[in-house]
Amino acid sequence: MKVKGVLPRKISRTPVISVGNRLLLRGHEDQGKAAAQYKSEQRSKVVKEGFKIHGNTGDQRSDLQGFAVAARSFKVPNPLHY
Repeated sequence: MKVKGVLPRKISRTPVISVGNRLLLRGHEDQGKAAAQYKSEQRSKVVKEGFKIHGNTGDQRSDLQGFAVAARSFKVPNPLHY
């Protein structure tokens, strides 16, 4: 898959956060951070840039925890995670 302005990256199962037309991917400096910490930091950056988070969806609690929570959060079922 080619995305304009994005260099090819090794495909992984790392969660991707979509912001408008941007993708926020974990960098080397984010390795070792807990999922809730990383996701919370990324949401905070998005809010500081002037965006409002209306909804947040995830299949794990760490997807929904932390700062810069959305107006609505939706936990979707996933039989592999509780």
